Amino acid sequence: MADTVFRTKIESTKVEEKPQVTSQQAKPVVDVEPPYLDYTKVNTKPFVADYFQLGDTWDDPLGGFPKEVSTIENYFQHKIQTGEIANSQSAVKNEIKKILKMNNLSQEERPLVKIETLAAYIQFLMKTEDIKYQLRRKYATNT
Repeated sequence: MADTVFRTKIESTKVEEKPQVTSQQAKPVVDVEPPYLDYTKVNTKPFVADYFQLGDTWDDPLGGFPKEVSTIENYFQHKIQTGEIANSQSAVKNEIKKILKMNNLSQEERPLVKIETLAAYIQFLMKTEDIKYQLRRKYATNT
């Protein structure tokens, strides 16, 4: 047999890697969502306008939804201020999803139908809460 070599041993040379030194330390970017009550200050439009993807014309009096968005925003602000829900975007998202499911709109694709129905339902909720508040106030002063 012939003396043929199929493999040869290669001596490996270790290359030391030097860490790159930069003038500025790289800081990790943390994307923290602002509290719900501060959302408009940070993003220049209400949370509901972004949630329903209404675009930049959400407050146009002729083709937008200024009254509906205002009604929904006021309702959630009241709920947060009274302590019924947390001051976070996720808590408001969960409440919106719950209300949409109650009104059988979770499968609805048209934002027009969703926002109109949501605003009407929230007006109903606000009226019933006001009636309950007035009754409690009336009977608390009469006793």
